[in-house]
Amino acid sequence: MAPSMIPPTMVARVLNIHGRLRNSPLYLGQADVQQNVKWVRRGNSDILVLRHEIGDNDENDHAEAEATTQANDAPSTTEVNTSTDTEAEPVQGSDDPAILSAVCEINASDFYMTADGGYQGPTQYIPSFAQVKPTCTGSKPGVVPFTDDFAQVCDNIKALQREITTPGFTHMRGVLSSDEPRFARLKMQHVLFQPKDADDDENNAEDSPHGDIPSFCKIENWPTYSAAAATELQRIIDDGTLDLIPLPAYDRHGDLMFPGQYRNYLTGAVVECHFTLSHWSIKKNNIGMDVFVADVVALRVIIPPTSFTSPRKRRVPPRLDPLSPPSPDAPVKRLRF
Repeated sequence: MAPSMIPPTMVARVLNIHGRLRNSPLYLGQADVQQNVKWVRRGNSDILVLRHEIGDNDENDHAEAEATTQANDAPSTTEVNTSTDTEAEPVQGSDDPAILSAVCEINASDFYMTADGGYQGPTQYIPSFAQVKPTCTGSKPGVVPFTDDFAQVCDNIKALQREITTPGFTHMRGVLSSDEPRFARLKMQHVLFQPKDADDDENNAEDSPHGDIPSFCKIENWPTYSAAAATELQRIIDDGTLDLIPLPAYDRHGDLMFPGQYRNYLTGAVVECHFTLSHWSIKKNNIGMDVFVADVVALRVIIPPTSFTSPRKRRVPPRLDPLSPPSPDAPVKRLRF
């Protein structure tokens, strides 16, 4: 999107959002992010977390999203996780995942963050629909001043990855497709299903006191686009052991997106992206690889695609939106259905 294509009415909005992000210690578009975060070991992976002095001041609110620690599986792969000596600190207490932020333009050519992740049936890397992780990529936005920040976004991500690379490993699958910012694409994923917790029903009731959970977010109404996905979704519903986690994506009005419209709303849009960063050391056939994953915490459209303007629709409860400031007595939690 060229700067000249920005509607004049959105210039103030863009500048306000940029100013807010520049005040965040976790905005990747500025140079001092590394001093605010550290890597810690958590199970078989390393998680980027807030440094204690930052976390104690609740600076994650600057990202305008609250992290919910999830026991995500390792990336979809057949390789074996290997515990190695790294610079990660052992986890102590309840370190909050660092919610990084960046502004990107979402690419249409490799967009798989649809409601069913494009699932067509079992593969070597995705043996079942329950393990699908929809993905998308974001590239340099054509919107000043975010255009000027993107090189710094890439430099910060590369620096954070270098901090935790495994000694002796020569291969890396990072979250950037290229070292050159003008070609780089930031890959993000969303874990669609997670195991149920015993207190899920109680938590959901607390998160939506008015009972106004959008029906389109419920698992029984979730759209699929292949027979394989539909069949396996019904099996998941019948089994009752997994929660469906809707993509926390919001249009420019702050409304939760209908899952059937992810492609229309997101591809070609300039989007404020909030995500966490994880690392795995994986070894197969004596070949070591460092694997990094960016898990979406929230996506919010700043400027919609030029070919699609989202209509104003009924607002969902504001507490569904991690980008809306939560009330002090009602922390935002990721919804499960």
